[in-house]
Amino acid sequence: MAVGASTTPWVGKEVFLGMMWGGEAVGSLFVFLRLAIRVKSFRKLFADDYLVILSWICSMACCSIWQIGSRGLYDQYKLTTGELIITPEVLARERRLLHGTVAFLWLYQTCIFGIKASFLVFFRRLDSHHEALRKKWFWFVAIVTLLAYFSAAGAQQYKCLLSSFEYIFTQCSNEASLASEHQLFAYQCAIDVITDVLIITYPIIMLWNVRVPLKKKMALMSLFSLTVIIMGTSIARVSVTPTAHSQADVSWLYLWYNLEMHVALLVSSLAAFRQLYVTQSNNTRTPRVKSSNTSSVLKRLFSNEPSHVYSIAVPQPVHHPKASEEDTLPLKTIHVTHHVGISTMPSRDTIRDQDREHDYKDFSPWQHQA
Repeated sequence: MAVGASTTPWVGKEVFLGMMWGGEAVGSLFVFLRLAIRVKSFRKLFADDYLVILSWICSMACCSIWQIGSRGLYDQYKLTTGELIITPEVLARERRLLHGTVAFLWLYQTCIFGIKASFLVFFRRLDSHHEALRKKWFWFVAIVTLLAYFSAAGAQQYKCLLSSFEYIFTQCSNEASLASEHQLFAYQCAIDVITDVLIITYPIIMLWNVRVPLKKKMALMSLFSLTVIIMGTSIARVSVTPTAHSQADVSWLYLWYNLEMHVALLVSSLAAFRQLYVTQSNNTRTPRVKSSNTSSVLKRLFSNEPSHVYSIAVPQPVHHPKASEEDTLPLKTIHVTHHVGISTMPSRDTIRDQDREHDYKDFSPWQHQA
């Protein structure tokens, strides 16, 4: 424990473990619901589902680490107050705690960035046309997110976690180390916020030219912006840490780390639920659109029928035909129609024949008299 550190934990051991496993249970429930919906609707899982599963495994591993290392975590407070005497057993337990903390930090970053990647892959699959500009922007965001993952995971005070106890007690307790720790928290928070904003921009660009009512477009954008909740959790985690002149309470700090992972799992599952992307019910007819390029603007993304398209159709550029194409009519568009008129009135030839027959009958008696 460093200078300015709390001698009593801000969060008790029972509360810490209870909130940790409670959040994990809620996050796991939403993940299982997500996977069940996907399997029921499509009979398979997608790439973003496997990324969420990876994040869930990392979250479970983090909870297991603190379940095993919670005793060593709270022994630090007793060592500070002198309630616990330093023994080889205590030092071995603290060493395991430090090693477990290193593993936790890497698993935490893998969990968070796995959720980010799942959002990015999910949004990419919604884009049905993959225009060149959006494709380049997608790869730019993907590369930046990957580099941010290694940067955030690598930017840790490993010397204060893997060095000897003598170095930790002497070098990790001064004000310079505390200031560096505080700057590290701010740097990781900035990476979280920047990558989340970049990921959100992709679906916003994708929906910008979609011809749907503004209210519905804003609703979809708000759903795609659920990562803002994760951003808020990350900012809150940094805001609760003390100033650069005092060390953060480890129980409070790692509680927020776990809370951010559980919120990320929950939000990633909410974004994939079928009900969020059903634009019209089965009983509602799809309105006709004047342009054939936008005849299918938004379709059902999580349908039980495999034939339904799992995408958002973005209008393609309108093709303007040449003059030769406008003047020439394809043969298949020319139809010859024969009109036959049927009338109940007798024709002129029929009337003429009837008159002749009548005249002949009138003339025949006079011939016999002659």
